[in-house]
Amino acid sequence: VIFRHPKFCAEKISEPIEKFWGWSRLRFVGGLAIFLVPAFTCFVVALQAPIVPASDVLFESETNIAGDVGVLTADRTVGEVFCATAGSIDGVEIYVNLYDRTNMSQMTCEIIEVGTDEVQATIDIQVSELQNNTYNMVTFDPVTTIYGKLYEIRFTSVNAVEGNGISIYHTATASSDESHYATVDGFRTDYDLLIRIHGQ
Repeated sequence: VIFRHPKFCAEKISEPIEKFWGWSRLRFVGGLAIFLVPAFTCFVVALQAPIVPASDVLFESETNIAGDVGVLTADRTVGEVFCATAGSIDGVEIYVNLYDRTNMSQMTCEIIEVGTDEVQATIDIQVSELQNNTYNMVTFDPVTTIYGKLYEIRFTSVNAVEGNGISIYHTATASSDESHYATVDGFRTDYDLLIRIHGQ
């Protein structure tokens, strides 16, 4: 119907069709648009980056700052043990102390399964890109976790030295909970890091 010959727009087949050409062209363009517009829309949507749902905050420590854990150097490791409450984690926020300077060291974040010490993921962090005295978000590909199992987010900095390194703040509130606590050099402390753990 859309593409029918202009002759069929006239009441009589013998009637001249000149006056029907404009209407016929409009019908032709409209008919093409029915197919081309949806096709073009689908093409544009396919080019866009996939929409990733925002992850939830699975764990957040108290926000009362007592101090930092000391400079992360090559011989010092700091971590936060937590109990998995979702099927995966995909980000961590840490409240860092840059000592009001630009540090050019590199920090490594590892996701470790407590009990087996199996490394689930390793993420490199450019310290020079972090902001001082605030939470800094580090995202990574989702790491599968088992509900109820303990994991540790461990931070190291193999090339940092005094004067070129950073620290992470810890809470003032003592943590007696077995499901979350900070570690320093592999030993449990009585506080948490200032940290937020994201996942879904």
